[in-house]
Amino acid sequence: MGGAIGSIIGIAAAVFAPYAAAALGLTGIGATLFGIGLQMAVGSIFNKKAKKKGGGGGVEDAGLLVNKTSNVAAIPVIYGESSDTYPGRRLGGTRVYMQSTNNDGVTTGTGGNEYLHVVLAYAHGSGKPNSENAGPVAHRILLNDKVAWTAANGKVVSGHPDYDATEYEGYDFSKFDVALFNGCSDQTHSVGRDYSTFDDFDARKSDEWTSNHRLRGVAYAYCRMQFDRDTFPGAPTILIESTGNKVYNVEHLDWASRNPTVGTAPTKYASKSNPAAIILDYLTNTTYGKGLSLQDIDYDSFVVARDYYDSINLDFIGVVQTGETLFDNVQQLLASCNANLYYSRGKYAISIHKQETFDNDTFVFNIDNILGEWTISLGSKKNRFNSMTVNYYDSSNGWQPNSVKVANASYLAADSDVLNEGGIDLPMVRTRADADRLGKFYLDQSRYTTVVNFKASHEALILNVNDVVYIDHAVPGWNDSNKKKFRVSALVLNSDSTVEVTLMEYAPNSVYIENQ
Repeated sequence: MGGAIGSIIGIAAAVFAPYAAAALGLTGIGATLFGIGLQMAVGSIFNKKAKKKGGGGGVEDAGLLVNKTSNVAAIPVIYGESSDTYPGRRLGGTRVYMQSTNNDGVTTGTGGNEYLHVVLAYAHGSGKPNSENAGPVAHRILLNDKVAWTAANGKVVSGHPDYDATEYEGYDFSKFDVALFNGCSDQTHSVGRDYSTFDDFDARKSDEWTSNHRLRGVAYAYCRMQFDRDTFPGAPTILIESTGNKVYNVEHLDWASRNPTVGTAPTKYASKSNPAAIILDYLTNTTYGKGLSLQDIDYDSFVVARDYYDSINLDFIGVVQTGETLFDNVQQLLASCNANLYYSRGKYAISIHKQETFDNDTFVFNIDNILGEWTISLGSKKNRFNSMTVNYYDSSNGWQPNSVKVANASYLAADSDVLNEGGIDLPMVRTRADADRLGKFYLDQSRYTTVVNFKASHEALILNVNDVVYIDHAVPGWNDSNKKKFRVSALVLNSDSTVEVTLMEYAPNSVYIENQ
C-alpha cells in the first residue's frame, strides 16, 4: 500500500443504472399454450465433458473471488443464506474507487500516504427502499483470505474465535474500518452505514468520495485501512460474505391487486433461500430480472413448489450473473432445483420434476385422441451418459468451485464399458450432498431419451407441461399391459383447436430429490 494508488477509477454506468435486461426468451407467447422446461433444453444444460478448473470443480468462478477494477463490470445478484455460523455467499466485488490519503483523508498536501480507501461494489440491492431492509447483509470481511471484520464484533479483536494474531503478524485491526451500504433504491451517503467501526469516518474518509456518490441500488463496502508496509506490501484482496436479497413470500402477496401486502419481514418475506421464491423474484424484479407483472404468474404453482422445496430441505445460496442472458440464468436456476418453467393459459408456471403416482385417472393418449401420423425419436446414444460430473460452489471450502462425480456401473456395462461422461453446472448448489442427489437424477434421466410428437384432440388442453401421462397404442407396441409412461414436454394449440404434443420418456427408476 506504499504510495498513491491513483484517483477515482470510475463509477460504472452499470453500477448506477439498473441492469438492462434482455428478453427472457423462454417462450413464444403467440401460442395459447407453450411449454419449455428442462426436457426441452437438456442439450444446453448438459456438457459433453465436464469443464475442469484447477484441482476441483468445473463451474467458472467468473472472477467472483477476486477484486476487479472496472467501470463496466456487471454487478451480480446474491440469493440465499445458509445456516452456518457465518451465513452468506463469498464475493470479491468490483473496486469502483481506490485512493491513498494522508492522515486527515485529504488526497493532496502533506501527511503522507497513511490510509488506503477502497469502495467495493459487490451485489445488486433488492430494488426496494431502505425502510424495507431487504438488501444484502454482510456478515464477514476477509483481507487476503483472513477474517478482518465480523458483523457480530464490528472488528476482530483478541479472543474472537476467528482471530489469530499471527495470521497478520500482529496487525492492529483498529486500523481497519468498514462502512456498509445495503443497496436500497433511495440510498444516501449514510444509509446502511455501520457507525460502530467508523468513529472518525467523516474526518478521515477520502475527500474525493463525497455525499454525491450514493450508488443507489448497489450494495457496497467502504473500506479504510491504515498503511502497514510489513503486513500489506500491496493492496489486499477484500472478500465479503453476505446474505442475499430478501424475496417476497408468495403466500403473502396480494394477488388480487398484484402488489406485496403491507407487513413486516416475518410475513412479508419468504425464506431467502427457497428456490421457488427466488425464481419468482428473478422473474418479477424490475431492476435485475425479467420484470414480469404478478398478473403473469401462476400463483398456485409457485405455492406448491415453495412447499415442496421446504419439505425436502432444498435451498439456494448463490450468485446470478447479470452479465449473462436472462435465458441462461433462468435455465441455471431451474436446473439447480430440478424444475420447469412453462407458459400456460396466459401465465408463467413452475413445475417440479419429481416422482409421480399413477392411478386410473392418469391421462391416457390412445387411438381416440391421437390424430394422424406421429413420430418417435429414440435420441442419440452420445447423450445417454454412464457418468456425470456435477459442478457446484462449495460453501464448506471458501466457496471455491468443486465437483462430484456420479457413476453407474450398470449403465457402463450396458454401454460395453465405454465411458460416456456428461457434465452439468449447478451454480446455486453449495453442498456435496445436494450436488450428488441432483447428479444421480440427471444421470438416470439421460438414459430415457425417447421423444414422441403427434397431434392430439382438444382433450389434451387439460394437461400442463411436466404432467405424466400414458400412451396406450398398438402402433409402437405400447398397449394394454405394456402401455408406456411419458412426461409432457410441450403443448402448442393449433388454429383448428388441435394440439401439438411433445412427450419425453418417463424415467421410472430415477433418483428423485428426496428429503435429507
